[in-house]
Amino acid sequence: MFKRPLQEKKTSSPIRASQWRQLKAQIASESAPAGCIPEDIDALVPDRLLSAKFTTYQAESGVMYTSQDKDPLWITLRDEPDKYIPTVPNIHLVYTLWKRPVLPIITTPSAVISKLIGGADLMAPGVIGVGDDEFPSLARGALVAIAPYGSEAPLAVGRMALSSTELNEDSKGKAVYIIHTFQDALWELGSKSNPPQTIIPFTRALEQGEETTSVDALVTEETQAAGAHAGFSIETTPTPGEPTTEPGAELVESQSDLTPAEVDTVLRKALLQAIPRLSKLPPGTFPIPASNFYSSHILPSRPARCPPSCDIKKSSFKKVSKFLQAAEKDGLLKLKEMKGDLNVMGVVATHGEVVGHRSYKTMRDAEASASKAAEAAATEASKAKPLVVKELHKPHGSSVAFFKTIGNPPDELYAGSDLRTILEDYIHAHSLVCEQDKKYIRPDENLSFLFAKNETSEFLPRSELVERLVGTMQHWHSVVADGRDPVLKKGKLSPISIVIKLRQGKRASTLITDFEAFLLTADFLCAELQKSCASSTSSAPVKGKPNAIEVLVQGKHAKAVTDLLISQGVPKHFITFEDLTDKKKKK
Repeated sequence: MFKRPLQEKKTSSPIRASQWRQLKAQIASESAPAGCIPEDIDALVPDRLLSAKFTTYQAESGVMYTSQDKDPLWITLRDEPDKYIPTVPNIHLVYTLWKRPVLPIITTPSAVISKLIGGADLMAPGVIGVGDDEFPSLARGALVAIAPYGSEAPLAVGRMALSSTELNEDSKGKAVYIIHTFQDALWELGSKSNPPQTIIPFTRALEQGEETTSVDALVTEETQAAGAHAGFSIETTPTPGEPTTEPGAELVESQSDLTPAEVDTVLRKALLQAIPRLSKLPPGTFPIPASNFYSSHILPSRPARCPPSCDIKKSSFKKVSKFLQAAEKDGLLKLKEMKGDLNVMGVVATHGEVVGHRSYKTMRDAEASASKAAEAAATEASKAKPLVVKELHKPHGSSVAFFKTIGNPPDELYAGSDLRTILEDYIHAHSLVCEQDKKYIRPDENLSFLFAKNETSEFLPRSELVERLVGTMQHWHSVVADGRDPVLKKGKLSPISIVIKLRQGKRASTLITDFEAFLLTADFLCAELQKSCASSTSSAPVKGKPNAIEVLVQGKHAKAVTDLLISQGVPKHFITFEDLTDKKKKK
C-alpha cells in the first residue's frame, strides 16, 4: 500500500489533549496486555503527538500520528477524508512495533522479507510459525507483524488473508495482505532507523495496586469518552492467560539470561531428545568424537526458541567432557577414550529418563521448517504471474464532441466495457432503440458520427456500436506485471510474433519480435533461450524499425519460446506463430 510515495500529506499539527487521551486509551485497550505498567503505554503513545491527514497513491485516505522525532507511529484509514470514524483499528507501523511487542508475529525466511519490501504479499508457503505458539487463534483480517525467522524485530505489517485454522503446511495462495514494510514510503518519512536487535517486553506490575489500576482506569474511563466523541465503541481486551510452553522448553526465555542450573537442564533435555534418533542410526555411526557429538546432536536438539547463548560455557559443567561423563554415570551414554580423545560409543534408548522424556520442537526442526518454507516461497514466487493487459481508447476527432455532450472527460482513457456502458446508457436515456427490431438503434445527431462516410441507412446494429466508436478513437494500452508499476503507452498492442524461417537457404531459425511491450528484454530472452534450447542466440534491430529488436534462436524452437513467454506471464492469445519452412516445402 505504501510502496510508492503518498499522493498527498497535509501539514502536521499537534493533537488536542482530549484526542491524545482517547488515542492512548484505545491503544491501551487494543494493543497492551492487561496489568502492564503505565510506562509501556507512554512508550507507545508519547506526549506531544502530531497528526496529519494523507492520501495514498491508490487514493485511500487516512490520518497519520507522528512523534516529535517525526517517526510515524500509527495510521488510521478512513471511509472518507472528513470522517473521524475509522474503518479499521489503528494500524501499527514498524517504528511502534520496535518499541513493544504489540502484535502477534508471523515468522518467515529472510529471503522472503525482501519480496515483501518489494511490494509482494506473504504467501502461505513462506510462513514458518506465528509467535511463541505455532499457530495461535487468528481470524481473517487480523492485524499481524512479520519478522525474519530468528529475529524479534518485525519488518512488515499486514492483515491475515487466511485464518490460523486454515493455515498449514499444505496451504496455498496468500497468507497475509501486506500494508506497510520497513523501507517503504511511511518508513522514509521518519528517522529511517534500522530495526533493533531486541524488543523491550511489556512489564506487568508486581502488585495489583495503584500502578496497574492507573492503566486499567485509563482504558475504562477514556474509552467511553472516545466512543462518545467518535461515534464508535471500543471493547477492552480480556486478560490473556499465561502462554503455554513447549515440553522441555519451560526454562527457555529469550528475554532473560539463564542461570547455570537452567542451562544444565536445557542441555540435559537436548541429550534426551537426541538419544532416540541416535539409537536408530546405522551401527557404523559410532564411535562419535565428543566434540562432534555435542555440536551435531546436542546443540541442534535444544528447544526451537532457545537463545543461542545457551551452551556448555554457560552451564555448571563448562566442558563437554564433564557433561558427557555425568550422562554416562547416569547410564545414558557409553564413552571411551581413544588416543587421548573422548568418544561416544553408544546411547541407551531404553533408559527410563529417555522413555519418559516428552518430545518438543527443536532448533533442528525449526531450521528444517525455515529451509522448507524458503524453498516453497521461492517456488511460489517463481510461478507465472499473468500480465494484466488492457486495451484502452481515448476520444479523438469526431468522438470528442460526443463525450463532451454526455459529460464524460474527453481526455481520459476508456476500456471497451466502459464504452459499452456509456453507449447503452445514452441509447436508453434518449429512447433510440428501434421498436420494430431492438437489435438496431436510430442514431440521433450526437451519434451521427458513427455512420460511415457514404452510409445511407438511418439505423445501426447495436452489436457494431462499440466497434464503430472505437474506430473513431485513439488506441492506448496498459501492461501491469506483478509487483511493478503499470506501463501505459499510446498505440494498439501487437502480439508477440514467433516465426520460423530458413536462413542462408537451409538452416531453420526461430525469430521473436514485438516482445518489448510485454516488459521483456532481448538480453533476458537470449539468455533464457540459450539455456532451454541449447542453441546459440542473438539479437539485432528489426529492418525498417530501428527501435525494435529481433531475437534469433538457431533451430525450430516455437514450443520452447512459447513456454518461456507464458512462464513470464504473457497471455497465450497475445502470442502468434507462423512456420514459413512448411510453406516453402509445400511449394
